[in-house]
Amino acid sequence: LDISLICCILMITHNPKGMIQIGLIGSGNIGQKHAENIRTKKIPDCKLVAITGKERIDPAVKVYEDWTALLDHPGLDAVIVSSPTYLHHEMGIAAMQKGLHVLMEKPLGLHFIEAKSLVDLSEKMNVKLGIMLNQRTDPLYQRIHQIVKAGKIGKINRISWIMTNWFRPEIYYQSSEWRGTWIGEAGGVLV
Repeated sequence: LDISLICCILMITHNPKGMIQIGLIGSGNIGQKHAENIRTKKIPDCKLVAITGKERIDPAVKVYEDWTALLDHPGLDAVIVSSPTYLHHEMGIAAMQKGLHVLMEKPLGLHFIEAKSLVDLSEKMNVKLGIMLNQRTDPLYQRIHQIVKAGKIGKINRISWIMTNWFRPEIYYQSSEWRGTWIGEAGGVLV
């Protein structure tokens, strides 16, 4: 299962209405993946009711150009934030202040303080906060975790891990001004 499915299922443990109404903030590549998972019922008991953007993906889904207006959508239970990284903190705080559960694309914030403030607010507001760490369900990484946990390679003192299949071509960075900048990604793929 994709981690987004698991997170959405676990994010809200009980909903007396029976159907979790989700708003999607960010309708780029990753946002479209979340929308497709919900639309095709890969996520049980979830319904996409609102999205930010300019394109209508489904006549039943309300399109908002302003993400702050989406937060006031009637009956909304949770939002998935898949916007540019530098907006995650602001959007997460605003959603939780409205009493909404939040599933956030990685990272939670550009700095530790931003991430901590989101976690603290989720506890204060008694709402769920989840983060998308989709690589955790990759079978290869699951197997590595099992090998390490079982002690099959002994005590680990140091690890050097190079992921050559995550190469980002120049067009990736040219697609948005915030990509690959300290102010926009706080290190991004460098980290």
